[in-house]
Amino acid sequence: MFKMIGGDGREYGPISEEQLRGWVIEQRANGQTLVQREGSTDWLPLSAFPEFTEALNAAWPGQMSPVPAVPQPSPRADSDLGQAGAVPVAAGRVDIAACLGRGWLLLGQHFVLLAGACSLVWLISTATAFVPCAGPFISLAISGPLYGGLALLVLRLIRERDTRLSGVFAGFGPAFTTLLLVGVMTTVVSGLGLLLCLIPGLILKALWAFALPLAADRALPVWPAMETSRKAVARNFLAVAGLLCLAWLPAIVFEGYSIVRTATFLSETLGPVSMWSLDSLRAQMAAIGAFAMKLELQRQFVLLLNLPFATAATLCAYESLFGPQRAEANG
Repeated sequence: MFKMIGGDGREYGPISEEQLRGWVIEQRANGQTLVQREGSTDWLPLSAFPEFTEALNAAWPGQMSPVPAVPQPSPRADSDLGQAGAVPVAAGRVDIAACLGRGWLLLGQHFVLLAGACSLVWLISTATAFVPCAGPFISLAISGPLYGGLALLVLRLIRERDTRLSGVFAGFGPAFTTLLLVGVMTTVVSGLGLLLCLIPGLILKALWAFALPLAADRALPVWPAMETSRKAVARNFLAVAGLLCLAWLPAIVFEGYSIVRTATFLSETLGPVSMWSLDSLRAQMAAIGAFAMKLELQRQFVLLLNLPFATAATLCAYESLFGPQRAEANG
């Protein structure tokens, strides 16, 4: 008996050897499909089991094809947004040095386009955040479609496909609602984790690092995108977390600096915490507001400088996890 991870990231089984062989013949599984033999704890590609070699050769002559979901979904017409639900099992591994190197090389090869796209996304997101009253909510609502479109643009560069600066707005098409919800849910929940307890928030950010790219690239619904990202990262957590820490190091360092700087400023302005009162807060509100505005502008500037390389390296990791069939899925 076997268990199998389908193209939708879900676990199927237990199933018999004959049933699994039938799925191969029906092209619902291929050599890259992860399976687990009963009694074992290891997930291995189907091609590692000799008993399925004949069926694999018959069903998939030549190069292996993408792993379809089980059951197979209907393809989506928008080729830039991939096939609905056609998510490859994360059978790859993240090599930190390789992803950072590929990200740096990609930035060097397409610096103008990458820097321009990231600057455009940053400018729109930042400008809307400063709109009086509703600004933060508007920025949060459009961040998913914006960064989903940016992910599609960078993925097309990685896959050596033609793209233009206007590609950053691809998220404002049929997938807008999904990307909006993925962006809001991942940002809000991980943000609450950061506020309540730092470590859980950081873990959630890492686990959902690929939720937006999956929703944009593979047209997954909200929860499957988040779950597929979580499962993929969980299998490679240390490598993915290490990559994210290095790729986003300037932004992370500045966050640490901002915490220390804020604590120092409040201590100098209001005195020890035991002395804080509503009256003292009201009296220093203008100074606190000016300080917060200055610090936020500095944070946004660091983010702008960090965004092109960090995005490129992160999406190279996405390709490592969800390849090598990535090119065909987005043709």
